[in-house]
Amino acid sequence: MSLRWGSGSKSGEVQTDEWDSEEEEEKESGGGYMVPKEGGPALRGYPQQPSFLNLEDAASGEDPLLQRSLSAPAGYATYHRRCQYHGIRPDPSVAICLYALHPVVKVSRLAQDLDLIPIVETLKTPAVAQFAREIDLSGLNLGSISALLVAEMVQSCSFLRVLLLGRNALRDEGASMIIAALKGNRELSKIDLRSNRISSAGALKIARLLQEKDVGRALNEVVFVNNHMMQQGVDAISEVCESRKIAVYLDGNLVMAEVLNSLTHGTGLVAAIIAGASMIEEADSRALPLQLYRSIVIFCVSLCCMFASSCFYHSFFRGAKGAKEILKVMDHCSIFLLIAGTYTPILLKFIWSPEHPHSLVGPTLFYLVWGLALVGITMSARLFGKYTPSRKVRAGLALIMGWLIIFSIRLLWQRMPPRCLLLLSLGGVAYTTGVPFYVKGQEVSMYHVVWHISVMIGAALHYLTVLNYVVRPGLEY
Repeated sequence: MSLRWGSGSKSGEVQTDEWDSEEEEEKESGGGYMVPKEGGPALRGYPQQPSFLNLEDAASGEDPLLQRSLSAPAGYATYHRRCQYHGIRPDPSVAICLYALHPVVKVSRLAQDLDLIPIVETLKTPAVAQFAREIDLSGLNLGSISALLVAEMVQSCSFLRVLLLGRNALRDEGASMIIAALKGNRELSKIDLRSNRISSAGALKIARLLQEKDVGRALNEVVFVNNHMMQQGVDAISEVCESRKIAVYLDGNLVMAEVLNSLTHGTGLVAAIIAGASMIEEADSRALPLQLYRSIVIFCVSLCCMFASSCFYHSFFRGAKGAKEILKVMDHCSIFLLIAGTYTPILLKFIWSPEHPHSLVGPTLFYLVWGLALVGITMSARLFGKYTPSRKVRAGLALIMGWLIIFSIRLLWQRMPPRCLLLLSLGGVAYTTGVPFYVKGQEVSMYHVVWHISVMIGAALHYLTVLNYVVRPGLEY
């Protein structure tokens, strides 16, 4: 920077020529920094282009590039003017959306709080209101300070229909501020706040705000997936959204319950792999009939599949939607596979076996159970179209399959050792006891943990039944 006495300055007044040295450097390097018309500082890294702060030059024809820029959409020009005024580089994605008059305005890079100021100012102009309907601020790491600007945008931009704020760092205060701003917006129909940091306290505050009828009058969909609302917050928001007929998505908020679900069936998976391998090895060493040996392999594989699919599904409760859906289908299908897999060695040993007189009960039960298992798997995998069976339907079908064994109770009483029948029955009772907790698990997350424990108990009892009375023949007690 050089110092010089200005010809028109008062005596003793120092006038600074701040930009002489920088302009000389830029000329030598071949680059260029724009100097705003009003004398403000140039923007580092901002390419040379016409200033929108003073458009009178266009009338004289001195700047052809500026004349051409006047034909650009008003929203685009306004955005560039506001960026220059605040000394902020324009976001390329926002600029393109405004230039193309696109209904979705998306911010493409991590935004600092100040970056939102020219965007909000531009969105408030009538020119943008003519075409913009959706604002995408996803994945920008916005915090509570940024929520002030977002709330102002929601209040003043009444034309907005969709607001996407997923994958940010909004906490209770910021999220509540944005929801409260819906009081001044009668057009917004969807707000997405997935993967933020909203706790149960924040969820309760949001629920109280949504109870006010003038907050989000047009709202018909809210997304709070993958926050930290816990059971209390999930229940509060679910209740108010149900009363207002608002579709709400709350997956991934029950962290503690999902961790326990993963741990329980993760433990079961490790035990099933070790115990299953041991059982198959022992069955092989005892030279059991091939058909019976295969039935034991089927039982062990179905046990491992059930624990594995359940463990992975609950472990990735915050995973990608597509992967989570696949794991969910596998989890639901594996229940039917396990029931049929448990039946197989029992039927082939005690009912449909060359050791006993021929009876139609054995093959009838075998094919009926596996047929129902295929029906359950087909429904759960949505192979019948878009229809997805409810928890009650799946639980009902599983109970029917599990207790079909009652129709062979006379044969079992005659052919099974008493303790074998007792273990088999206790296993069925353990599974059945857990079913009500499974059905209610969607309302109270910890109930699903109880269901997992009952499944582990039932599986352990049936494992002992197969090991001691199918793999190890000869036990009469």
